[in-house]
Amino acid sequence: MVKRRLGNDGRFGDRTIAMNMGVAWQTVIGTFKDKPQALDFYTKTYTGIPISYDENKRIYYSELPEAIMHVLDPSSGVRYINTTQTEGVRFVPITSQDVKLIKDLDVSKVQTGLIGYLVRNNRVEYQFLTEDIAKVNMDLVVAFDKISMEDDISLPQEYALNLVGYTMELLEGTPFVGLHNRRINTEPK
Repeated sequence: MVKRRLGNDGRFGDRTIAMNMGVAWQTVIGTFKDKPQALDFYTKTYTGIPISYDENKRIYYSELPEAIMHVLDPSSGVRYINTTQTEGVRFVPITSQDVKLIKDLDVSKVQTGLIGYLVRNNRVEYQFLTEDIAKVNMDLVVAFDKISMEDDISLPQEYALNLVGYTMELLEGTPFVGLHNRRINTEPK
């Protein structure tokens, strides 16, 4: 779409366009601080991620299969975790403050079906994991260059237009006004 709007003059190569789309992607993702649930449109699904146990910290965890884009809500760039192995289990994001508050409580004996997860650096740590779960699936918000043509990412039209419009502005050297302060002209030029 960006190439089509640029025309065939050859000013920008594929790599330059992709790099500028990556910057635009980060900017579009950054506009969701007031509505983080809308980030669910921008996720890539990873399946069969193993759960390991850290003997030193005495905690279950999973390594993130890909670097995520951190956002300012408890789930960060990990939007959803599930498992097909166990019925009735829900993974819910928690904060490090939540972990500190409940650390000394004996909640491991309570079977709620809820497993808290906390994103730390390049892994997801699980709190209250009492089920025998070996693998999970995750929906992650990843950098633009980690998304391939085969990935099913459905962008709402307004945000897709913002992504294309901001990429065009970056490539053409147009000053950036701010995605939340303007609307992209959708009329063909």
